[in-house]
Amino acid sequence: NGIMFGVSKNELCLSEPFKPYAWPTRYRQTSDFTIVGARAFGTTVVVATEGTPYTLSGVDPTTMGGGMVQIKQEWPCLAKRSMVSFPFGVAYAAPQGLVMIGASQADIVTKDLYTQREWKALSPSTFVAAVADGRYYAGYQPDDGQPAVTIIDKNEFASNYQANYAVDEFWTDPLSGKLYMLQDSLLYE
Repeated sequence: NGIMFGVSKNELCLSEPFKPYAWPTRYRQTSDFTIVGARAFGTTVVVATEGTPYTLSGVDPTTMGGGMVQIKQEWPCLAKRSMVSFPFGVAYAAPQGLVMIGASQADIVTKDLYTQREWKALSPSTFVAAVADGRYYAGYQPDDGQPAVTIIDKNEFASNYQANYAVDEFWTDPLSGKLYMLQDSLLYE
């Protein structure tokens, strides 16, 4: 509905609808923790912090005065660039696994795919991620190995691929759905 959002320390800032130059202080929402990043799906914003995540829903900042809803789970976001939006929710990397926060639930979607030790070995704090074809793509740099890419799809299947160089950025074209990858200043489809 034309609302932009941004973050500053522990505040989620909202703009006037269709006025990206107007950010009234009365629309600001505060969390108990420093905000790492925020992403939206539908009319909901998921706010990932250094502690517990939050959600904020609504179609107009004047009616969002009820505030952000804290999800009572210690799921800190390890990397802002790990956050992605699906049509049904937002995912990001936490120490426990890949967090998925949707309209009616919040869960660690990789709990049956990776043990805590296996997940930690992926170095989730280095994730650079995107969504394409309903799959979560993350490039990462493990502490003791070759750069790699992990792909987690909606059927809860995960696969890891070795890469010859680190992924600098992923981007999905919203019109074509094609996934692009930037590596060493070269763009790949």
